[in-house]
Amino acid sequence: MSRIVPGRLFLLAPCCCLIALVLPTMTAADGPKHSLQYKFAADSALHYTVGNESTIDVQVSDTQEEVQHSSEAGRLLRTVSLNSNGSANLEVMIEYVNLSAGNSAISWDSRSGEPPPAQFQGIEKTVGRPLMIITVASTGEVIAAESDGKMADKSQLEAAQFDLLPLLPASPVAIGESWTEPFEVEVQTQAKLPRTISLQRLYTLRAIDNGIAEIDIRTNVLTPLQDPMEEGQLIQRTPSGTLRFDIARGRMLERIMKLDNKVVGWQGPQTTLHVVRTLQESLGSEEKAAANAAGPVTK
Repeated sequence: MSRIVPGRLFLLAPCCCLIALVLPTMTAADGPKHSLQYKFAADSALHYTVGNESTIDVQVSDTQEEVQHSSEAGRLLRTVSLNSNGSANLEVMIEYVNLSAGNSAISWDSRSGEPPPAQFQGIEKTVGRPLMIITVASTGEVIAAESDGKMADKSQLEAAQFDLLPLLPASPVAIGESWTEPFEVEVQTQAKLPRTISLQRLYTLRAIDNGIAEIDIRTNVLTPLQDPMEEGQLIQRTPSGTLRFDIARGRMLERIMKLDNKVVGWQGPQTTLHVVRTLQESLGSEEKAAANAAGPVTK
């Protein structure tokens, strides 16, 4: 059975899911339309700080354990080349990690120069070196990915989709208009058989303030769940939050995703799983300062 492991760390974005889409589906709204597209520039390098705070509370009968984890990572998206169809090849690299697990009992900062503790062994190999090259469309759709000279497999490609760049609409949208991103997750049933669950992220353009689009993100489970065991496997798959996007410069400024989910009976009677988590990605201060100095640009 697939189960949630409290000690698992997500460095790029904990919300990784299995994507089964090409383009988003949209709902209509009145008002002027705004084009929301990523704009890739040659030799561009965008630095993001990715922070993750989580509390996992597991209760079995009268025994209860609460474990807190936190991580911060510096992520670099560097434009390697531009393609004639508007897509770009981006290099993804983790510049540093600062990890804390087991209620801060174990910690490690890659910038310290110290070797990582046993619990974090192997993570240092992913820091300071290119993780992959992705080919991404102006909508944020990940078209292809390559790692260590090998094309990424399906799971790596699908995980990169939401982890790196939220999906934007293929056509201009008005305030109040929504577009959807369907995806699938496989769980195991009580009979130990795989079952595919359909989910959907719903994006809604809520407002535009000084050239910055504020986008609401909600994740919904579409397939009726059969039992708490399936709910437990999806407990970290349904975050919701907000996205701030610089329209003129075509870049994500900030994304905040949160969840507070509780499942009773996830591993049988008298078991409870409660997960509270916040993920925040923010563009580096230098890039933000440059955007603010340039001022807003209309649609």
